[in-house]
Amino acid sequence: MTAQSQSPSTADSLHRACPVCHSFERTIVHHQRFMDGPLGSGYDVDVCDKCGCGFADGIPSQGELDRYYSEQSKYTYDHRNGMESVWDFNRFKTTVAHLSPFLKSRDARILDIGCATGGLLSVFKSAGFSNLFGIDPSPKCAETAARLHGVTVTASKISDLPDWPERFDLVLMLGVLEHISDARSAVRFAKSILKDGAMLYCAVPDVVGLVGCANAPYQQFSFEHLNFFSRLSLINLMGAEGM
Repeated sequence: MTAQSQSPSTADSLHRACPVCHSFERTIVHHQRFMDGPLGSGYDVDVCDKCGCGFADGIPSQGELDRYYSEQSKYTYDHRNGMESVWDFNRFKTTVAHLSPFLKSRDARILDIGCATGGLLSVFKSAGFSNLFGIDPSPKCAETAARLHGVTVTASKISDLPDWPERFDLVLMLGVLEHISDARSAVRFAKSILKDGAMLYCAVPDVVGLVGCANAPYQQFSFEHLNFFSRLSLINLMGAEGM
């Protein structure tokens, strides 16, 4: 496929700016198409000519995305009565083991943004942490997290929580930033609720590793994934918000 460059002179209101540097200068590298579904029939995969971040263009509005995750989220795990997979829990245990030494006490306030049914928070709870909170756009996920794990989850979109008074020692965003059109706003919100000296911990699929991924591009270039970060573009995203 021949790459196609587009500049601000050809960009219009239908095009999306780079989620990291907000440039409209981009090269289209792939046309991803799906069967008609809840979030459309496909998008263009672009690479920013200015900073190199990959992202999907021609996507639904953030309002449509928010409604999808609120009303049709697959992360309710209905087929497992709300429980996440064994693979997920093993990953959560690794995350908790990695982060625990950086937290001063088991009283640390921890917030998981995009927590689904609360699996990661439940592993922190098993490790002795007690001040655990979550945010997820799905009311069903929030209800399931309380039922299964006894953790407090607010059913809300990040965009509805710009002025939270609470502050946290650790804010988690695992598998979240690739799903959000305005990734910088999400990072800005997370930064705003950190205590002095606190941590923001993010995990995203690494686009550099897709060449060795057996199910790429079918899984990573899914209709839910809007941003395709490398380590460098994730660092650039954080730096753009002063982190």
